[in-house]
Order: sequence, then structure tokens, then C-alpha cells
Amino acid sequence: MAWAILSKHKGFSFVAANDQDIDGVIGNRGAYENNHCGYKVEISETDFNSIRLYQKNVVSADENGVVLEDKNDVYENEEILKKEIQNKISWLKENRNRMLTESMKSRVDDMETVLLNIDTASISYPLNSSIETYLNQQGQTVLSDRQF
Repeated sequence: MAWAILSKHKGFSFVAANDQDIDGVIGNRGAYENNHCGYKVEISETDFNSIRLYQKNVVSADENGVVLEDKNDVYENEEILKKEIQNKISWLKENRNRMLTESMKSRVDDMETVLLNIDTASISYPLNSSIETYLNQQGQTVLSDRQF
């Protein structure tokens, strides 16, 4: 069972594979379970992976679930891909300290290392997937910014 976390105004915040991941990000899962700060909505593993791997975007959400649409990323060349990888690394560095558990901080560090080690020269362009999907297809463990 996976979760979509929605703000009090029912906007999409992030997805979580389990309660421990929610605790690592917000620390007070109960505030979402009783709808005090927002909503914790059950989603399928397929939807969880589609969202976190940037294969789908959340179009709308409420306490009953999420509505998704396809997302198609295309990186035309290595320069564009390198810039996006740097953006993702910067975002991870900026948000690492928001994580409330050492486990989540470690996962952020691991993802940064994975991004730093992408051999962009060996990729055939255009790359017609998100970076997260590409890494997942390469057998890497992916922590997406959509997970916190």
C-alpha cells in the first residue's frame, strides 16, 4: 500500500511507499491521518511508481484518490540532460536537512551519488524518459523529489 499526501487544500504534496517514509518527511503522520493538516490517500503501487518516476503527473486529488495524466520527458542532448541532473542535485542538497530521520537523509545522499555517477556520454539521445525512469531501468534505487 502506498500513499499520496495532499495539502489541506487538497493539492498534491508527495507520495510515500509506506508510513515510515511519511514519518521521515513530515514526522507527524497522525496530522494527515485525521485530516488536520491535509490528507493521506491510499494509492496503488503502480500509481506510486508512475508518480515518483515522473511517468505521470497528478492532475487533481481529493480524499478519494488522485487523477493522473501521462508525462513525457525528452532530453534532446547531453548538455540539456547534464543541466537537469545538476538541478536535481541542487534540489536534493537544498532539501536534505528537511528530512527528519537519518534513514531519509541517507537515501537523499545515495540519490545524489547516483545522479553524480550518470554517464551521460553513454546515453543515446534523445532520451525519451525522465531521469528517474532511466535510472530505474538501469537497476538503480531511485528516490524522487516527488517522495518528499
